[in-house]
Parts: sequence; structure tokens; C-alpha cells
Amino acid sequence: MQQHINKFTGRLLEQTQKNGGFVDFTAWVNYLTVDIIGDMAFSQNLGSLDAGELHPPLQAMIGMLKTFTFMKEILRLPSIFVRAATSLLPSRAQEAGKNVSAFGNTMRDRRLASAEGKADFMSYMLKDAAVEGKG
Repeated sequence: MQQHINKFTGRLLEQTQKNGGFVDFTAWVNYLTVDIIGDMAFSQNLGSLDAGELHPPLQAMIGMLKTFTFMKEILRLPSIFVRAATSLLPSRAQEAGKNVSAFGNTMRDRRLASAEGKADFMSYMLKDAAVEGKG
């Protein structure tokens, strides 16, 4: 985790020098968070701090969260309104859902294929599943 913090602070310094002292701190904290979670969950650096942007499937995931919030409220209405609202969802939202799912599957498969590596969340889940006979 320390390597991510070091990269984060370095990139913040770089961005403040580049942009006259201003930086979108929230965005950079998001990049840091994504890289730490990618490392801890899948032993993979997602490269958000390096790129200065979120990985495209992660951008789509944020959009999906907004859509889910909208749909949660729509589901409170009678079913005819729910059907109408879901039919109005843009096709790009549906495509984003497929992309996010494919990204998650790729990350999972890539991590499962690497039997060795540093301890991450997945290694503990796999160990517990093997002990309990679920693996």
C-alpha cells in the first residue's frame, strides 16, 4: 500500500505544479482507492494513478451506480411505470453493464490463473473455500 501512497503524493505534487496549485483532489483519491483495491483484491495494479484517470470499465461502473440509484426509486412505482422507465434506459447503459461484468470476469479469471503471488483478498477466499471443501 505504501507504494500507492508514494505514487499518489508524487502525482499530486506533479499535478499542482502543472496546474498552478490546483488539483481535483477527489478524482485523485478515487484513482488511489481503485489502485489499492485492485492490488489488494486481485494482486493487479489497475494503473489509475499512472494514467490520471479511471480504467474505462470502472468509469462505466460509476455510471451504473447512478443508474441503479435511479432504478431503486423507480421500483417503488406501480409495475407499468417500472416497465416504461426501464424501456427508456439508454442502450449505452445496458452496454456499460455488459462491459463492467466482462471486466470483473476478466479480473477474476486472471487472478485465479495466477496460482501464486502475494496475499490478497482472493487468496484468503480461495484458501477458505479449499478448507471448507467449497473450492
